[in-house]
Amino acid sequence: MANSSGSRDVQATVLWAQRKNYIFLTVCVEDCKDPKVDITEEKFTFRGIGGTEKTSHHCEIEFYEKVDPSSVRRIISDRQLEFVINKLNTDGAFWPRLMKNQGRHWWCKVDFNKWKDEDDVSLDGDMNHDFDFSKYADTFQDDKMNAEFGKFSDSDDEELPELGTDDTAPIESHS
Repeated sequence: MANSSGSRDVQATVLWAQRKNYIFLTVCVEDCKDPKVDITEEKFTFRGIGGTEKTSHHCEIEFYEKVDPSSVRRIISDRQLEFVINKLNTDGAFWPRLMKNQGRHWWCKVDFNKWKDEDDVSLDGDMNHDFDFSKYADTFQDDKMNAEFGKFSDSDDEELPELGTDDTAPIESHS
């Protein structure tokens, strides 16, 4: 794709990850000057000049499902541009892919630093937030615990002789 000055644009590398209600997009263009980003419900478009050779970069993504363009959070640094974009369909379903078309896109990769599997996310929620310890308060009361465990005898409660104090036992040598 040629830009207005006649030179060719470079395809920007994009990293992505998701959660139930939003997606992360990271556009990897160092020292990007004057980035132009357009986000609609169906599409993400980026154009900017950057990199070591100050070349024109671009990227266009047609989302798998609709997003909420009014809720975008942006973090722009010297190395990359990061976006957190809410999904419009908030039923909590994970997308099978970022883009509507199924082809292989060499420039779009999974951001494993931010990625969580759908199973991991549901486990995180269930482990800490949905467990009610008050239901089990009776089980862990001291009186009941002592009554139950007091029935068992410990085989290691016997006194052990001190080591090295019994000088009367002869040391046998087998030669």
